[in-house]
Amino acid sequence: MTPRIHSPARRHQWRSVLAYGAGPALGLLSGPVLARALGPDGRGQFAAVMQPLTLGSAIAAIGVPTAVTYFVASRSRDVKSAQRLALAIAAPFTALVLTALAWYATRISANHGLDTWAVLTAWTLVIASVVIQVRRAAFTGLGDWRRLDAERLCFAVTRFLAVCALALLGVTAAMAYVAAALAAFALAAIILWLPPAPAQDATAKRASANEFAAYSLAASTGTIALVCSSRIDQVLMPLQTTTAQLGYYAIAVTVAEVPLIFATLAARDTLKLTASGVRIGAALVAVRLYLAGGIAVATVLGIFAPAYVPWIFGAAFRPSISAVQILSAATVLAIGAVAAAAILQGVKRPGLASLVPLAGFSSTALLFALSWGAVDARSAAIITVASQALSLAVGAVLVIAVGRRRAGPVTTGTQSSRANTGGRL
Repeated sequence: MTPRIHSPARRHQWRSVLAYGAGPALGLLSGPVLARALGPDGRGQFAAVMQPLTLGSAIAAIGVPTAVTYFVASRSRDVKSAQRLALAIAAPFTALVLTALAWYATRISANHGLDTWAVLTAWTLVIASVVIQVRRAAFTGLGDWRRLDAERLCFAVTRFLAVCALALLGVTAAMAYVAAALAAFALAAIILWLPPAPAQDATAKRASANEFAAYSLAASTGTIALVCSSRIDQVLMPLQTTTAQLGYYAIAVTVAEVPLIFATLAARDTLKLTASGVRIGAALVAVRLYLAGGIAVATVLGIFAPAYVPWIFGAAFRPSISAVQILSAATVLAIGAVAAAAILQGVKRPGLASLVPLAGFSSTALLFALSWGAVDARSAAIITVASQALSLAVGAVLVIAVGRRRAGPVTTGTQSSRANTGGRL
């Protein structure tokens, strides 16, 4: 029997929009503070440290958060066992990532005037990031949106206050702002360990280590490729462009990625719903608020970029305008691609889900290689929009193919006459 969705626009969705939206919204407010305190070069240094950390954390997690969410949501509430399996699988990959980051630190430190040991110290947070991702995934599987929303909101507010405090004190060192952002991340994560603990079901069937590892590894390609496709540009740019161009692009990303909070929420709910047995069409209806909201916000940000970018960030960042407009279009495409990948993961097709972001990552890497040495903020944005278009195309084809195999009457549980008469979505 197909599980019912009692309301396609439930109260938790609006709360989640506010909680998850606080990060990008406050990021936009702190963005001008960072830009004016650090300038293009300092803002580029900040991005050169933070983006590899994001990418490294995704690789180190090697798909285990997705596996935790799937197994907790689909047929087991044995959260402790799932978390133990996840951390055991992620441990060796985390060690490999830290080794790779140590090599990368020596390259970008010399190019962008950063202290190698300070960068390496910041990047050790990869270990904590993996643990936090696993914990978040457990609560996602349980559908504990309230706790997840609280953690996101706390992080956004704490980071914003820390950045503003440093700026008021006249701090101009990029690494000080890096330290503040990472401290806020760790502090907010405490919420994930506050009581009450996740509910345990002693009668639940545990996932075997082999089954869990197989799902994790299958999902890892997509998880890593998803982050790579959105971050690899800022990892490759420091190796072949000026710090100022990286700063222009970082500002453009800060603005254009605001609507991606809707993609995160759509993917979160869609994965939970489809893993619980809800049909694809009904799951998409349930998250339509997120999909429509993301597209609307991205469109507005792109259209009005010439007016607000120099006003908010300063005239020095006027070169970011065209990149903001192009990346806003890329964000619209990315929202659809992320939702498609989440659907495929939820219907236990992690291998197929991996193809969606992998298409975008591969095209990004190829286009960067072909343009090596000539990539600036605008051309990097063009590469991104092309890559996201390919990801969306692949995702749409795969979801349609899987949906046809699972075709059948859909009941959303709403009071509409269409749902009550067994209509298809």
